[in-house]
Amino acid sequence: MIGDLGFRVAELERRLANVLRRGVIASTDAGAARSRVQSGDLLTGPLPWITTRAGGDRTWWAPEPGEAVLLLCPEGDPALGVILPAIYTAAAPAPAASVDVHETVHGDGSRVTIDRAAGRVVVDLPGDLVVRVTGTIRVDAAALRLLEG
Repeated sequence: MIGDLGFRVAELERRLANVLRRGVIASTDAGAARSRVQSGDLLTGPLPWITTRAGGDRTWWAPEPGEAVLLLCPEGDPALGVILPAIYTAAAPAPAASVDVHETVHGDGSRVTIDRAAGRVVVDLPGDLVVRVTGTIRVDAAALRLLEG
């Protein structure tokens, strides 16, 4: 009976330690929308990641290998885990330092910055910008300046 109690306590401790784990993306299967996480000696099976929307409106942004994440494991079981991307690191620091800025930086150098304090949206692209619409494009502006070159 005492041995059984020791086993149960050890199992509870193991599960508690697994409820929240920091890790990094080991691999991503974009077609299956699943990634594997390396957290210490643990390499998970393919797990889903949390996104901002997954109903009638959906977003897509697959985590990349090496990206720091938090592994959330219901009941302390990594087999039931979900991945919460992402955690800034020294290798991948925050791209901005203002509560008024929403900025997305991509590996190819493209950047989209929304600065609500300045009332400005800036899109920097190393390539082309394609806009597809089935309706009308309307621009209302106090001034319009087109730059050539």
